[in-house]
Amino acid sequence: MGIYSISEIVRSYVVSGLSYIFLAIVLLDVVLILACLLGRKVELTRRAFVVIIVGMVIYILIQVTATYIAYRQIKKQFLTEKEWEVFINTTDYSGIVFTIGMIITFSLIVYRDKKILRTIETLLCTFVITQYWGEVMEYAYTYMYGYDLETAESDLTVGLSIASLIFCLVRLGLAVLLFGVLYYKFYKKGRFIKIDMKYVLMLIAWEIILFVVPVIPFMEPFENSGREKAMGVLLAFFILFVGIVVPVILTILVTRKYMAEKNIQQEKYMNAQLEYIRQYKDSQIATRAFRHDIINNLQLMDIMMKDGKNEEAREHLETLLGSIKALSPKNITGDEMLDCIVSMKTARMEELGIKYSSDGVLDGGLNMKPMDICSIFANAFDNAIEACTRLPKSAPKSIDLNIRRTDKFYHLKLENTSIKETDTSTLFDEGSHYTSKDDENIHGFGTKNMKHSLEKYGGMLKADTEKGKFILTIVIPRTTEE
Repeated sequence: MGIYSISEIVRSYVVSGLSYIFLAIVLLDVVLILACLLGRKVELTRRAFVVIIVGMVIYILIQVTATYIAYRQIKKQFLTEKEWEVFINTTDYSGIVFTIGMIITFSLIVYRDKKILRTIETLLCTFVITQYWGEVMEYAYTYMYGYDLETAESDLTVGLSIASLIFCLVRLGLAVLLFGVLYYKFYKKGRFIKIDMKYVLMLIAWEIILFVVPVIPFMEPFENSGREKAMGVLLAFFILFVGIVVPVILTILVTRKYMAEKNIQQEKYMNAQLEYIRQYKDSQIATRAFRHDIINNLQLMDIMMKDGKNEEAREHLETLLGSIKALSPKNITGDEMLDCIVSMKTARMEELGIKYSSDGVLDGGLNMKPMDICSIFANAFDNAIEACTRLPKSAPKSIDLNIRRTDKFYHLKLENTSIKETDTSTLFDEGSHYTSKDDENIHGFGTKNMKHSLEKYGGMLKADTEKGKFILTIVIPRTTEE
């Protein structure tokens, strides 16, 4: 009589089925990591997901069939050790072959270029990640219960214990959580970045350290009493790392992020100032040229009128008036810094074929720091221009600035054509800010800085959508004090 009962066999194949589901989710995680964080070109089509689901169904059917065959054997007599070993090896090897085939098929479907290279890359990454997760959880199990590595591996991988079932559920949950973050926070929103290779190598080095260090206490020099001492030393270093190093790293990362945001704002501010200076110089050159020619033009008109050529004189006068109008500032908002920004952005609008109009003037300016004005309005115009560029080429594109005032507030309304309605209910929530212009919700870019800048002066932002238009309303108190 063998030692394995029907319940143990069923549990073993439940664990095996969960392991396949885990592998399928890890495969999706790998593809999303390569796409969203490493710049690989991926398209997750419905056909790709069908491959995963069909593969899962076929694999489960194989497991059910295998369990049924084992059950028929048990009805006659419990399986012997040798029979069970042959049975397990056969199903394991067939499962590995089937899994490799599924990964190859899936990879060839989702990648847009270099399909063979990307398939090999996906196979290797999937294998490494599944092995890494398994080893790390074995180490955790070993340290938690004081087992040696061989016992922990047997408990977690044979598939006959409750521990192995919990092990599979935990790692499956982690894989699903990672998939949710990558898919819904990155892929669905079109947030694709490419991490510099030096950071990838640093991460790999860190993972290797975590993979190797926990094994040290189980090496031959630390057998018996030395093992507990080595584990204590590792635990002490871990406590120091979590308590001191991690906070320092987090502080550095937060500081770098803050400085990066400040640098972006300063760059926009400097660009606006430089554009204003350039336009001022151009206008001065044109004004000097006009002054140089005005006397000659007036003398010419005098001669025309004396000769009775009144119509020609009138046409020449209209030409002169047109030249004078051209010398006048095109964008006057009543605030010097805002004029800089509008001048800079209208030049960009002309290049992109976007019609711009403005109505109203700020009486006395905004009485705000130039950097804050830049933070608010440069981002607002950038979002509006980006939204217009997403429209079809033949579609009309327009941006309109409307300025109105009450006794206590300025109301500035920036309205632009948009390809679709934006979810304005969460646009200015703290958890809804994006930093990539490839985001699906394009109006989220920079809104965090806009909101914080306005809050300094008691101002507010409001967003609405209406018949293919996005409307951003900025309310600013007329008398402000910081």
